[in-house]
Amino acid sequence: MKFISIFSTKYNTNIFNFTLLFLRIFAGGFMLIHGFTKINNFETISSTFPDPLHISTNISLSLIIFAEVVCSFLIILGFFTRLATIPQIFGMIVAASVINNPNSFLSIELPFIYIILNIIILLLGAGKFSIDELLFSRKKIKLNVSKK
Repeated sequence: MKFISIFSTKYNTNIFNFTLLFLRIFAGGFMLIHGFTKINNFETISSTFPDPLHISTNISLSLIIFAEVVCSFLIILGFFTRLATIPQIFGMIVAASVINNPNSFLSIELPFIYIILNIIILLLGAGKFSIDELLFSRKKIKLNVSKK
């Protein structure tokens, strides 16, 4: 049995892909919680939700719910992963720079954490354990079909 040394500098593809899976589940799962909270309180927060893009409060709220719910599901599943990170990055940039107090580090800390996690996922992709890998992998799977 092989053990992984914490001091090893060797690259391990399986560990890398499991780390990407963990990162997608972690980042997408926590963002999903924020989205479900907004869905459950839609009527309550729709009147007070900020409209930083000046497109109406309900549309702004609906767009961030789309980013936090739909895109989070896509990221967790690893389906159109890189594309799904873009609305989340944009939403968190808006939250950090316009909605939250940009002069207070504590109010922008969480949006910046989500921005960084999503940028990492955007740059590295979904990894081996994803729907993207199944659909868009250039490796062709050979089927052994024997004729009798």
